[in-house]
This record gives sequence, structure tokens and C-alpha cells, in this order.
Amino acid sequence: MRKKIVTVCAALMIAASLAACGNENTTGATEGASAEATSEAEATTAAEASEDASEASEEETQAEASEASEEETQAEASEDASEAEDTTAAEDKLTYEGTYVETTAGRGSITIKKDDSSDLLLVTVDWANGANENISWTFSGQFNDNAELEYSNCLKTTTTYADENDTTGTTVENYNTGTGKLIFSDGTMKWQDDQDDAGKDCEFAKN
Repeated sequence: MRKKIVTVCAALMIAASLAACGNENTTGATEGASAEATSEAEATTAAEASEDASEASEEETQAEASEASEEETQAEASEDASEAEDTTAAEDKLTYEGTYVETTAGRGSITIKKDDSSDLLLVTVDWANGANENISWTFSGQFNDNAELEYSNCLKTTTTYADENDTTGTTVENYNTGTGKLIFSDGTMKWQDDQDDAGKDCEFAKN
């Protein structure tokens, strides 16, 4: 009987030992699985963070490129506008250049040409006052938005010829601070001379 009890006790101890070993193995496996899962989660998080950082960097690069492109476009637009203004100014100047002849008797003319050394237009008004006398007014200026050229630097000279064979003549300066203006309208030029009122009621058509 005692022997049987000892055998039963021994069997119980072996069973308990095996159960404890099973628990340790199960715990180890659980811990291993948990550690592996944690490692995989960390790796996934790192990968996602790297991907987010890459996308953010790409978006930032695209934004910078877009901003640079916009600035370049604005600069080009500004440059184009400036060139257009310069071209318009040049075209306006060319519009007025040429010779205009007095439409009533044809004795007077206005010649307008550009000054190569400045933005001004050079103007010469010639008037034949009889067969032996010619009067000239020379001045410079710019036409404004109203197609008017005001001046205050007019030089008036009178040249007298002794006869028809005299090609040089004698020139006298009358004044050099004359004022007035040219008015361009409907393809014709009018001249307002403040000193002598020489251009009163006259129109000059482009030749």
C-alpha cells in the first residue's frame, strides 16, 4: 500500500513538473510572438514615417518649383509689358514724324523728326514770306496723351535773299525763347504760335 502511494505521489510530481514546463514554453512563445509583433509594428511605423517625410519633401519641392515658376512668369510679364511700353512710345513718336504742308496756299511746312541723342522730337516750321524772304521756327518737345506738343525753346530766324541768284542769304535771329504748341488731330497738324500768332487758322496735312 505504501508503495502504491509513493508511486502515485511520484506520478503527481512528474505531472506537475510537466505542466510547469508547458507553462514556461507557452509564456516564452507568447513573449516571442509579442516581441515579433512589436518589431513589425515599429518597422511599419518607421516605413510610414519615411513615406510621409518623402511625400512632404516632394510636395515642398513642387511648391517651391511652382512658386519659382510663378515668379519667373511674373518677371517675364513685367519685362514684356516694359518692352511693349517702349515699343508703343517709339511707335507714337514715329506716328508724328514727317513733313506737313499748309493746306491753303502751300507756303508753309512743318518738319518733325526724332532726335537721335534724346527722346525729343525736333520741329522746324518754314514759311516763305515772299520770293526773297524765308522765316524759320525751330523747337523741340514731346507729344502728350492729348496729342499736343508744347514748347518753350523756339528759335525764330529770318533769312533774306538779295535776288534769285543768292543761295546763301542773310540770316537774322529774332528770338530764342518762343513758346507755343503743336496740336495733332484727325491726321492734320495745327500750330499755335504765342509770339507772332503765325499759325493762326492754318492746318498742315502730312505730305
